[in-house]
Amino acid sequence: MTSKIYLTGGWGYGNKGDNVILMAMLNSLKENIPSYELFITSFSPDELKRMHSLSSQKSIHRLLTTRFLKNPLFLVRIFSVWFWRVTKKYFNNPIMICPSLRKHLDLIKNSDVVLMAGGGYFNDAWKDALPSRLLEIEIASYFNKKIMLYGQSIGPFSKESCEGVLRDYLSGVSRVTFRDIKSEQTLRLAQFDELKMKLTADEVNLLPPRNYTQPKAENFSVGVMVQHFRKHEGPTGSSSAGWIDTSEKYYEQIAIALEELNKLKKVHFIIIPSTTWDQSSCNKVARKLNEKKISNFTLLNNPNVNDFVSACQTVDLMISTNMHPIIIASTMCKPSIAISYHYKLDDFMDSIGMSEFTSKIDDFTAEWLVNNFEKITSNYGLYAERVKDNHLRVQELAKGNISILKDLINSN
Repeated sequence: MTSKIYLTGGWGYGNKGDNVILMAMLNSLKENIPSYELFITSFSPDELKRMHSLSSQKSIHRLLTTRFLKNPLFLVRIFSVWFWRVTKKYFNNPIMICPSLRKHLDLIKNSDVVLMAGGGYFNDAWKDALPSRLLEIEIASYFNKKIMLYGQSIGPFSKESCEGVLRDYLSGVSRVTFRDIKSEQTLRLAQFDELKMKLTADEVNLLPPRNYTQPKAENFSVGVMVQHFRKHEGPTGSSSAGWIDTSEKYYEQIAIALEELNKLKKVHFIIIPSTTWDQSSCNKVARKLNEKKISNFTLLNNPNVNDFVSACQTVDLMISTNMHPIIIASTMCKPSIAISYHYKLDDFMDSIGMSEFTSKIDDFTAEWLVNNFEKITSNYGLYAERVKDNHLRVQELAKGNISILKDLINSN
């Protein structure tokens, strides 16, 4: 029997990491679900077609976004949602006026499972996105569909959001698999049923590795992924501020560190933007290197998802502010240094035994980065083996996502 899956998530925004999540999910589905049909939504169907050769519907988020130039029919669609909510209180067949939203109602109605994935997409930091996620849950609940939040970071959410709107909406969710320990705190605050939630791991951990070889000392490649400056995020919002309080200080510390690394060891830097909006930050790093007369680097320009994965798996050591370059590097047993903007990255570094090489994005120093680079490279085999051993356990956790989905599909 063919399982019909309505799949929505964080792809279509120019985020390579979320596109790699989709790539890994598709692999898991092919390997574990005998027969299935996907109804995929995307913020940008063009991106999904370009990255994965897949057709998709414009997501509910895209249809309801408040960015007027992308959505001139915003007010009409908001009225349609309101009218549907009013009529469902009084009629068995509530009316959805808007054809594009009605298409989603029909897809959800005809699905067996509503699957919500895409990593760090379920939070109240994305003010524009959360109402759409909650509407998807509301529609699926109305049709009594099984709903699964798949390998997500749940948060950040304010305590007020957890105790209010989140608690009400999560009551309709069948299962939640979350990829970082601190997401459990959010689920508990929302009083979600503990029997329905499980710590797993990001699906990207299941990407197949290439043949692993220890790097040659004279040809050591360092991946660099740098996003824009921001405060570190904890489970309920911004963490206490660190000493770096301007973009200028932030980029200068990174540039000083890379200049020192270049003096310590013969390296080649590969600057790898993880999202389209991080391309400008990576460009700034490249300019800083040029100013310091450092030419031994390659700057990738908006790589496609396959080139992104290849670059992250090829480097010998990853320095990143974002999580997915580090996850992908770890599939090849490569150590990383994290300049972390989010608790999900803190938790992942801890899970692979590398928490000592993690600092908050607004509270690191060039000296700290250089010292940790020296520590790793002076005993590279030890740290590569540590990542390898710990990552095997993370992979086993990641397999829990598809296992729970299979159980949900097969349940009555």
